Amino acid sequence: MKVTLLQPNPRTGDYAANLEHIRTLTERASVDEDDLVILPVGSIEGGTGASGLLWPDQKAAFMRALARLTESVKARRLLVFFQIGDLVQHVYLEDGVECVFSSDRAFVVDGVRFALHRENPGDILVEADRFSMAQSRHELPDVASRLLLQAGIAGGQDRLIFAGDTGVVGTDIRETLSLWSEGALRLEVTTDDAGPHVRVISRIDTVMLPVCDDWRYEALRAALRDYVTKSGVNGIVLGLSGGIDSALTATLARDAIGADRVRVIRLPSRFTSSLSNDSAKDLALRQGLKLDTLPIGKGFAAFEETLAPLFEGHATDVTEENIQARVRGTLLMAVANKFNLLLLCNANKAESAMGYSTLYGDQTGGFAPISDLWKSEVTALCRARNRSETDPDVIPVEIIEREPSAELRDNQKDSDSLPPYPDIERVLCHVLDGGSIYDLKDIDVAVARRIVRMTMRAAFKRAQAVPGAILTEKPLSVIADWGMNTGAEF
Repeated sequence: MKVTLLQPNPRTGDYAANLEHIRTLTERASVDEDDLVILPVGSIEGGTGASGLLWPDQKAAFMRALARLTESVKARRLLVFFQIGDLVQHVYLEDGVECVFSSDRAFVVDGVRFALHRENPGDILVEADRFSMAQSRHELPDVASRLLLQAGIAGGQDRLIFAGDTGVVGTDIRETLSLWSEGALRLEVTTDDAGPHVRVISRIDTVMLPVCDDWRYEALRAALRDYVTKSGVNGIVLGLSGGIDSALTATLARDAIGADRVRVIRLPSRFTSSLSNDSAKDLALRQGLKLDTLPIGKGFAAFEETLAPLFEGHATDVTEENIQARVRGTLLMAVANKFNLLLLCNANKAESAMGYSTLYGDQTGGFAPISDLWKSEVTALCRARNRSETDPDVIPVEIIEREPSAELRDNQKDSDSLPPYPDIERVLCHVLDGGSIYDLKDIDVAVARRIVRMTMRAAFKRAQAVPGAILTEKPLSVIADWGMNTGAEF
């Protein structure tokens, strides 16, 4: 018999498009009428669509789509997993008829016994009932005493990134599909006295060749690619400051959708150094990105003039710094609106945690691809991307090695306002894991307390943060309720 494992990249809630996507995948895999096609959870409802199916109208629409599935796929035997709320269900369809079988035993197709749970008997174990997300992947083992078929959806689904991790593994076979993109694996299953045997007939992989040896980069690349595609925008725009965060964001954008669909903009002020301007230009040239320059001086001066009567007698302070950031945000949003582009926010995890950003300024946009990366991880991914064998050194080393600065006043450095980034990362990682700051060694308790206090004070900013891709088990959303009114003492 033939078994086809699908690794779709669905769109949440778009049942008609997902059925067409499944049909296309099965056709590309040359699925035959007698194939058993296995569709993992999320194939029809999408990776974040389970909660929507708790609504009666959405559930009814989903059930209609499920009924149309056999009309979309050539194969007459389908094993479909789906999730409604927190409940994962499965249905076996043969010739369009739902076949009921007990979940505590294997079901039989052409003499082969398939088990859907590890504790159940069966010749082959099928696992297609779990999401394999970037932060909690279900990687196939290197070897399995019982043949294992695993299938999952892939690609970006809102803030989540699904790896797929689809493949087959046994005592003498291990074949997997590429991660983060749709695909299909068609297998031939035979049986004899020794049990079942599997041979790979064909595999369909999406053509998005890896450009980096760090899986986090490839996951973020897929997340950004799909966020753009599924949002229906024409491309991407972002501010290019000459700093490391915008450099990594721009590189991810170019690798995700192509340089011809990415627009980068320098927004210099009188505080912007020549090194920043030159570094931004160097990066754009290396990567073939369209670079525009929109000086913010006139816009900033207009705000100063308008506010002068109210601000008379008051010294210049962080207010004027924030106005510069908001002028930049306004210009970038105007470009995004005019050309139907997705504006990317360049915020990293440490800055977002500490509130080192300006609401409606640099904290503006539709998606924040690096918001779950600490500063050290941003640096690591830049270096990893530069190691590419086919497309190396796309990020100037001067950008990677320079000291971070917002350049909103003369000689400004991030270290003027923040504790050292390594301390921020160490303290917050420890606290997010449930640890006490007083257990930390080799770090001043006063520094640790300052970091946690700043994080708490920034709760109102995190509540309005640009949505971003989730890579870890502990994104900043898990501390969304940390605030000044929690009553906590540090």
